[in-house]
Amino acid sequence: ALWGNFKVGYLGNELAPVDRALYGANLHYQSDTTTSFGEQRLQLDGFGAEPGTVPSREEFRATGGSVYFLRRQDILTGSERVRIELRDPDSGLVSGVVQLRPGLDYDFDYFQGRVLLSEPLSATGGGSSLLVRSGGLAGDEAWLVVQYEYTPGFEEMSTIASGGQGHYWCGDFAKIGLTANNDTEGDGDSNLYGADLTLRQSAESWLKLQTGKRDGMVSSWLRSDDGGFGFVGSDGLVPVDTNADALRADLSVGLGDLFSGMGGRVTLYAQSLDAGYSTAS
Repeated sequence: ALWGNFKVGYLGNELAPVDRALYGANLHYQSDTTTSFGEQRLQLDGFGAEPGTVPSREEFRATGGSVYFLRRQDILTGSERVRIELRDPDSGLVSGVVQLRPGLDYDFDYFQGRVLLSEPLSATGGGSSLLVRSGGLAGDEAWLVVQYEYTPGFEEMSTIASGGQGHYWCGDFAKIGLTANNDTEGDGDSNLYGADLTLRQSAESWLKLQTGKRDGMVSSWLRSDDGGFGFVGSDGLVPVDTNADALRADLSVGLGDLFSGMGGRVTLYAQSLDAGYSTAS
């Protein structure tokens, strides 16, 4: 149990991620027993906070430079999460991620809202040690993703954030997970719920089913193609009363599980999002 500054990273359900830096109460419980693969058999998390800030998530198309300007200034110190994503230019699917470390990979100016990388970030996936792999595919696009907390004005904000997640492994081959998050800003509410089921035969062969539900205000998104001089997207929680669902299925088949001595793996996915469905990512 913790009362203080903490970062929430509920990322087990791709349709219902909760990723914030807050001040308040944070709880974590995990069982002593583990599966044969090393995961905690039972894990529970929960948090509650009155942050007085709102989250922002901004994506920057790599420009080949080192400096990127954020949309906001006077950012909450220590609240940033910075990473590089390699994305397929056609589908937009993320093929690789590297989390950047403050002081080593970047410097962050909280007052002016600026990120200075220790190395230039090339527009495609190759050539920089900051990237996931030094020999990335020439067609993979590099993106800098920055998340942080900020205070939108001088007036004291009435915001409450709460949420939790939990999962349980039934044996070694079936996992059930639940995620919930609620944000209240003034008279508006934003709710996000998720559930997931994983069926696993081996480390290479598994099926994962995920569902999510969003109601209330929708999350914002901001994107810049010129290093932060111009943005497209929406700021803050958008006051649109929406009720949307999402479904996703992922299948991985290890060829060695089907044919002895054969290497390789085949992965498939299907996803459906209702209009208005939005998350922090």
